[in-house]
Amino acid sequence: MPNVAVEQIRLDPNGRLRLRPASPSTYPYIYRAALSVRWDEISSELYVLDVPGFDALAEFKQIRAAVAQEYGDQLALSPRTKYLGMSAELVAAFRESAG
Repeated sequence: MPNVAVEQIRLDPNGRLRLRPASPSTYPYIYRAALSVRWDEISSELYVLDVPGFDALAEFKQIRAAVAQEYGDQLALSPRTKYLGMSAELVAAFRESAG
């Protein structure tokens, strides 16, 4: 499974996770995975539709699973990944989850 670096992870004003893979990666057909993940063409970010009970870490895991299932890519965090609007604890949880 090819690795695709994550350029940025942020929380939007509603507290929803938005994940931007490094260019030139795009995922316009991610909805086919049927995991409530969508691609925002304007911001080049992946996000999860409103799923009751999901927090930011669950959304992160869901996005990674959908990309792996539909595209065969492994979204990977790197030292260059930017984390915007989130606590150090949440960043640590993302890193632990990503392995």
